[in-house]
Amino acid sequence: YTTGVANPYLLLEPSRTNSFINSEYFVAWNSSNVSLTTNSITSPQGVVNASSLTDDAVNSRHRINVSDSFTSGTSYTVSVFVKKNSSNRFLLINASTAFNARAALNLDTLEITNINGTKGKIEDYGNGWYRFSVSGQATNTTSQNIYIQMQNTASDSSYVGDGSSFYLWGAQLEAGSYATSYIPTYSVSATRVYDYIKYIDLQSKGIITASQGTFLIEIDNYDFTAVQLDVQSPTLSYALRPTFRKNLVDIFQRVNGVQTTVRQITGLPAGRRIVAMSWNGTNLITSVNGVSYTDTIDGSIAAELFKIDRPNFNGTIFDLNQLLMFSTQLTEAELNTLTTL
Repeated sequence: YTTGVANPYLLLEPSRTNSFINSEYFVAWNSSNVSLTTNSITSPQGVVNASSLTDDAVNSRHRINVSDSFTSGTSYTVSVFVKKNSSNRFLLINASTAFNARAALNLDTLEITNINGTKGKIEDYGNGWYRFSVSGQATNTTSQNIYIQMQNTASDSSYVGDGSSFYLWGAQLEAGSYATSYIPTYSVSATRVYDYIKYIDLQSKGIITASQGTFLIEIDNYDFTAVQLDVQSPTLSYALRPTFRKNLVDIFQRVNGVQTTVRQITGLPAGRRIVAMSWNGTNLITSVNGVSYTDTIDGSIAAELFKIDRPNFNGTIFDLNQLLMFSTQLTEAELNTLTTL
C-alpha cells in the first residue's frame, strides 16, 4: 500500500520465481575483466549489501554472467538495481541468445538504447538507485548466459578500462513480460505466491444494502482471455459479475450456483475500460465507457451480496485503476458520467 501520494493503491502481483540463485552475491557469478567488492554501499533495501563493479585496463569486454534455462515461446524479464559511482559507462543487460533482449542504460542521462527491438525500462528507487529491466521471448529451448556488462558507449562491447565503477544489487530473472517486485535469493531460486484481495461484509458496513447498490470498476492492461471481479455471496452461489475481454464485456448473474448471461456488450475498443453496475430489486443498469443499458435480474440476488472477490484468478494480470461502491442505485445519467473515459 503506497502512502504519501494523492491516490494510494494496492500492489497485487502474480506468482513469480527469481531463477537467479545468487541475486545479491555477484562474486558467485562468472566474471571477465572486472573486480567485484561486496557490501560496498547501502542498497535500496536500506542495508549495506550492494556490490561495486569495477573495470580493469584490459581491452576487452567487462562483464559478469550466469547461465539459466529457457523455454521456447515463453516471455522472460531480467532486471537489476544500479547506481552510478565513478563511472560514465553504460550498463548493458544482454540476454539476446537467451530470450532476444538487449538494452543499454546511460547512467548519466538515464537514456535507454534498445537493441534488436528490446523494450528496456527503468524505475527510480531514490538515492541514485534505478531498477533497469529488459524483456523478450525465447525462440529456443536452451541454456544460455545472461550478461550484465559495462560499456564505453551503448554499442561498444570491448574497450580499455580505467578503474571506473558502478554499484549493483538485486538481480532477478523471471518468466513474464515485465518485472515484478524484487524476490531475493540466497544460493537457491525463490518463488513468491500471488497476491489476492477481497472485501467482505458489504451490507453490515453500509457499503450496499440488502436491496440496492452500485459497483464500479476501471481496469487497464488486462489479460484479454478474461478478467472478472464479482460482487457475490460468501459461497459464490449468488453474484453479479462483469467479465472483461478484448472487444467485449459480459455481464453475468449467479442464482443458486447457476450462472446466466444478463447482457453481452460487443464492439468495444481494447484497452482502458470503466464498467458500472447499479441494481435495485430486479432492475440492473449497466454503463460501459459512458453508454448505459437496462436489464432485468433475479430479485433474490441483492439480499445475498456480501463481498467483492476475484473468482478464477488463474494468474491473469490487470491494472485496477479504481473501484467504487455506492449504497444506492445510481441513475443512468450518473453512471454514464462516472464511466465516460
